[in-house]
Amino acid sequence: IMNFTSLLFLIFKPKIVIFSQEGSYSRLINFLSKKDIISIDFQHGMQSGSIPIFRHNKILSTEYKTYLPDYTFTFGNYWNKYYSYYSKAVSVGNPLYEKLSKSNIKNNSHKNGILIVSEGVLSKSTLVNAALYLSKNNPKNKIYYKLRPEEYSDAKESYKILYDKLNIKIIDNENIHLYDYICL
Repeated sequence: IMNFTSLLFLIFKPKIVIFSQEGSYSRLINFLSKKDIISIDFQHGMQSGSIPIFRHNKILSTEYKTYLPDYTFTFGNYWNKYYSYYSKAVSVGNPLYEKLSKSNIKNNSHKNGILIVSEGVLSKSTLVNAALYLSKNNPKNKIYYKLRPEEYSDAKESYKILYDKLNIKIIDNENIHLYDYICL
């Protein structure tokens, strides 16, 4: 693939390459660095600082830095802290989020709700226990538990304990956009 990439770069001579880093672009980024081509990653999901491909030591060697993007475009200033020590973070926004957040300000139907977004298998028991705890200790608040699409098919069986709680709503489809549950 690198030979093909080298050929493309030889033909088209790009000055900037934008990509969505998901862990497999380190060789490409290094190649771009050696050719003085600007590399730009763009944020494509939520970030908490715990995702391994975005965690690096604060002190980086010059060689190591050649495997990291020059810039990262983020959803907004809040997210820059997760990228700024190894890449120049630039807030460019998220048009979908901005559109939906404006409608959310007008329609605050989920106010005082608590949203839990499933991560899938690794933290399932922790998040289920958190939802049960919140349900018990906040009986007047609605707990929204958003499943991942791959969890929808067996949700009623896998999350039966949550379906039985009156103040917990399991979101097991895409009928309402996730951003509609986020109150600003």
